[in-house]
Amino acid sequence: MNRDLGVTESIRGAVPDSVEWIFVLGSLPGELLLVVAVLASLYLGDFFTRVQNIRSPEQLTRIASDNTVAFIAIVFGGLSLIVFLEALFGFSRPPEEWHAVAVSPYSFPSGHTMAATILWGGLALFFSTGKSWQRDLTAGVLIAMVAFSRVGLGVHYLADVIAAILIGALYLGIARVTLWGQPKRSFAVALVFALAAVVFTAASSRSLIAFAGTVGAVVGWKIVELPSIRNRIAQFVVSIR
Repeated sequence: MNRDLGVTESIRGAVPDSVEWIFVLGSLPGELLLVVAVLASLYLGDFFTRVQNIRSPEQLTRIASDNTVAFIAIVFGGLSLIVFLEALFGFSRPPEEWHAVAVSPYSFPSGHTMAATILWGGLALFFSTGKSWQRDLTAGVLIAMVAFSRVGLGVHYLADVIAAILIGALYLGIARVTLWGQPKRSFAVALVFALAAVVFTAASSRSLIAFAGTVGAVVGWKIVELPSIRNRIAQFVVSIR
């Protein structure tokens, strides 16, 4: 099956080695470490917003809102889904001589592009900061930048990035209806995807990272929301104000 129609080869051939770093930077919005950093910032931002006006520890009933926690779980579920789908389809990447960066074996769907779609598209869809068109435009630019960069780096065909955007958007649409505002259900789905990825890939390193990250997020969320821990955090915040 032709998944490219010559697009990747044409773009790759037109990109001088001296500007490859631009495409590497363009991929960053879909990098795992940046995705996790954005989720951590979202969680901390929610927490600091909630504690701004408290005057006593008892007023802090949640470290972070159910919506924020559910979104974090939805993104973790999406990351595991990427690993599962790549192994499920098992499509190979473009020829190795086209690769400008080191990559994993499978190409479809594009992991960076799907991660960017789920993260930035989810932020635009689920949250209300700024105006709707501003959120949509920002998300669209970042997703398109990642998709084009992955093709420009020679590690994906055109179909890989288009499929990643479509699958990511479908996943977000389903999650918006079934999981939004429900952190327990969202984490349950994320754990199912993570376990499926581990089993289907015979415990590949990427699947284990996805599983460990999901379990770590669940455990961390449950620990900080324990009344005793939450109260100590609130006491500390009140004491330093």
